[in-house]
Amino acid sequence: MGPNMRSQHPGLPQPNHSQPPFHSHVKAPGSLGSSFPHGQPPLPSQLPPQPLYQCTENKELQERIKALEQQLSSGTIVKESSSPQQDALDEYTEELKKKVQYQEIENEKLKLEHASKQREAALEAALAEKEFAEEECRKKVDEAKKREASLENDLENMWVLVAKLKKEGGSYS
Repeated sequence: MGPNMRSQHPGLPQPNHSQPPFHSHVKAPGSLGSSFPHGQPPLPSQLPPQPLYQCTENKELQERIKALEQQLSSGTIVKESSSPQQDALDEYTEELKKKVQYQEIENEKLKLEHASKQREAALEAALAEKEFAEEECRKKVDEAKKREASLENDLENMWVLVAKLKKEGGSYS
């Protein structure tokens, strides 16, 4: 692969609409690049993570860039002298690449936001469950204290009655 070639993310769908030819003097942004030599695919452990959300436009842009890079690597695209059309094409190509990068970043943000919301919802559910269990325990403790107080009162009354009966029993004897 030449210095202008960049590896595509495997697993990303590719577009199939026609575009003007890609010119070899256009440099792709570094974030789309690959450090693998020509013909050597990345190892599965080195593949980038798949975005959770991928839009059709992103897929089409990725496919078009891949097709242009394949044409460039096979030498079917001839470098032409700079012209207004070529400059416009170069600018369009750069815009496409920036759009793909932007979409990938947005997809990753959405993925992270979704995971964060799921985690937050799970924590809120666990907290609500804990608070409910604590409230139930508090109610049981309060009821037990009331029963204890009632039983102590009944015991106190029984001692009073026992003392009264002893006193009355002593006067009859």
